[in-house]
Parts: sequence; structure tokens; C-alpha cells
Amino acid sequence: MISIFSATSEAGVPESLGKERITQLLGSEGNGAVWEMDRFTINQHWNSKDGRNFAIYDTMRHKLVLMTKAAYLREAKASQPKP
Repeated sequence: MISIFSATSEAGVPESLGKERITQLLGSEGNGAVWEMDRFTINQHWNSKDGRNFAIYDTMRHKLVLMTKAAYLREAKASQPKP
């Protein structure tokens, strides 16, 4: 998993990452994945064509997160209450 913020900020909030910059980051940090936009709500969401990775751009926090689905499933399992 990797979280990416802008290096510049205003009043402690990172500047937004533009569409071009996000595209560049998906290419450079996406481990060679080919990305397809999955949906666009308040946040942007992509899946890799091979289904192994996904990415989310949080428009409120101006943060791009790239994660493997395997890592996500491990985190989800670890956060579940133990019996």
C-alpha cells in the first residue's frame, strides 16, 4: 500500500493532485498495472485490468492510495473482532 500527498500544502492541507499528476502516479507507482476507472463519486476509484490492484483518490484529503487487493483483504481480516 502507498499513500501519496502533494508536497505543498495550504493551512496544513495538501494541495489537490490534478488529473495529469494522478495519471502519472498510477503509471509510476502502480507496479506496471494497467488502470481502468471503476467509478467516480466524490472520490475516484480505479481497478487494475488484472484485478490484483486498486487505487482511490480521496478528494477531501487530496490523497491517492494504491493497494493490492491481497493487502486489503489481509487488513480487513485483521480488523475483524476475534471470537
